[in-house]
Amino acid sequence: MNLLSVSLNNFLSHKLTHVDFPEGLIGLVGLNGSGKSALVKESVTWALWGKSRIGGAGDDLIHYGESSCTAVIKFDVNGKIFKVLRKRTLGKKTELSFHILNSSGMVTKELSRPVLKNTQEEINKVLGMNYDTFRNSCCIEQGEADSFSKLSPKEAAQVMLDILQLNMYDKYKKECIDKFMQSNTQKDKLDIACGYLEERLHQISDVKSIQKSKQTELSKILKDYENTKKDYKKMESKCSSIQEEYNSYVLRIKELDMELRNIDQNISRLSSQAAALDLLNEKCPICYSNIDKSNKDIIKENLRKEYQDILDKKMHIDDSKKIIIVKFKDTNKKLITMNFVIKSHKNKITGLHGEASKLEGELESLKNPAKELKDIISKLSDHRVIINQLIKEQEIYSSLSQAFSHKGIPLLIIDNLINELDLLVNENLKLLSDLPISIKFVTQRESVNGDLVDTFKITIQDGLEVRSYFNYSGGERMIIDLAIRLGLSELLSRRNNFKVETLIIDEGLGSLDEAKQHNFIKTLELLTSRFKRIVLITHTEAKQYLNHCIELTKDDEISVVKT
Repeated sequence: MNLLSVSLNNFLSHKLTHVDFPEGLIGLVGLNGSGKSALVKESVTWALWGKSRIGGAGDDLIHYGESSCTAVIKFDVNGKIFKVLRKRTLGKKTELSFHILNSSGMVTKELSRPVLKNTQEEINKVLGMNYDTFRNSCCIEQGEADSFSKLSPKEAAQVMLDILQLNMYDKYKKECIDKFMQSNTQKDKLDIACGYLEERLHQISDVKSIQKSKQTELSKILKDYENTKKDYKKMESKCSSIQEEYNSYVLRIKELDMELRNIDQNISRLSSQAAALDLLNEKCPICYSNIDKSNKDIIKENLRKEYQDILDKKMHIDDSKKIIIVKFKDTNKKLITMNFVIKSHKNKITGLHGEASKLEGELESLKNPAKELKDIISKLSDHRVIINQLIKEQEIYSSLSQAFSHKGIPLLIIDNLINELDLLVNENLKLLSDLPISIKFVTQRESVNGDLVDTFKITIQDGLEVRSYFNYSGGERMIIDLAIRLGLSELLSRRNNFKVETLIIDEGLGSLDEAKQHNFIKTLELLTSRFKRIVLITHTEAKQYLNHCIELTKDDEISVVKT
């Protein structure tokens, strides 16, 4: 990757900043907090990978008081110019676009995808590295010059896997395991099918016995079926009678209720007549004839007898109604029970009919056992051939999944390329300094049991003595770390078939005195033969040693670029 330009809008302290990077060693100088790291390192890592020292989705990168921020990075890979734009709006999803440009800056091809994750994958594919690989090879961050040297064996090995693009073997391993499981599922299904066919084969071998057994079973079911049908018809007839009886009771109860209402009306009438009689004078109000006491007594007696007759009739009707209600309830219970029995018989008939149909089908299939026997033997043979093929496939997938594991092909590749990395790092040491040392990367160590186990360790040979990395001074460690970083960058370039042409060093002079700073800058100038652009982020004191500087100041909390 060769960094060409950075454009920032409301990104951290940068309100509106654009910088085109010339070739060679470029000093990005300014006081602490002037926005140096934000201009190059933070903008590059956030635009390309969505990563920053602040972390989070990106809301904290937006300049105070603004609603969104944008970072645009232009770079070239193998002569093609690419542009990445990442935009964050407060509380909303991040936007990411990726394009190929021509020499005039016009878009010639759209590489963005509908889903941000897929666009990020396209960017990683073009760059040939992810964020962690970039940090450990192309970018030396503030206070992290020795980040690779301080990694644990497992972490350092993971960086090597990323640089060598060996993580693809994890994908291959997973695919092999998935294929193995699919093959195993198919084999299990065929094993079950073979079991069924073998059982059927055994049944057909004694077909006469089976036919007799099936015929007996069918006869029993058919007899039971006919008996159940007869019972069902009887039940239907009985249920019909009970229903008629039930309906007659319902009708009779209605009639008795009507009679009782008529009796109540007559009782009311007689009561009214008796009351009216007591109120009459000696003359009849209708015919004006004299009504003496004896006539009143006769009328009263007649009314009393009629009233008593009506009460007796009502009592008789009430008694009849009670009896009918008892019969009605009893008949209703019988009707409910009978309906349940009928339903049970109906279900039994349906079940027996199904069983009979099934047995008739089985008997039909047994009429020509020779053909079925031939078909079963053929199917069994085909199934067993496929099962043997699946077993061989499983053996292959199992072997491949082991080969693709970290202890397989990736380890062999790392072992083969470690010597190349040793050579690259030591060549860089010779170029950068006259230290009489050599660096070697160790990938295996002896365990307490005497076995060889995987590791990843950096050893420094100083003459006949192996010394610890931390026994060297800050300036010497800076040279060692730079040599390792350069070696990793070159290894990354060779593995991905393109050159890493930009190196970013953030505050790399912090631990060096003035003389050593001057020497270190001269060393970096030597590296311009390998890198088109080396961006050194540093303080203003180093400005005197740099031929080309981009100076940053701050005005009212806004970063300003002076070129």
